[in-house]
Amino acid sequence: MWLIGLPITNHLLDEVILDFDIIDGWYVELERMNKGKRDATYGYPNSFVQLLGYVKAYFHLPYRQTEGVVRALAANKIPSIPDYSTIILAYR
Repeated sequence: MWLIGLPITNHLLDEVILDFDIIDGWYVELERMNKGKRDATYGYPNSFVQLLGYVKAYFHLPYRQTEGVVRALAANKIPSIPDYSTIILAYR
């Protein structure tokens, strides 16, 4: 079975479900995170950064491939898609 262009070797696993409900609360979470900040504001909610971390860790992906997966799955669904260098900074 192939999922997101990656071979799944565990035959017990038929599918992986990624929760994109974070998109619904994108702006609310960003408002809460940026409340009271004067300098650089957050551009991505914590829940989205965590989702990126799960995708990267679960599929054992490098940062550039993680960016590609997000672009493929979330295109036109989220306000902006981070590039790999932003993912590196957010994931650390």
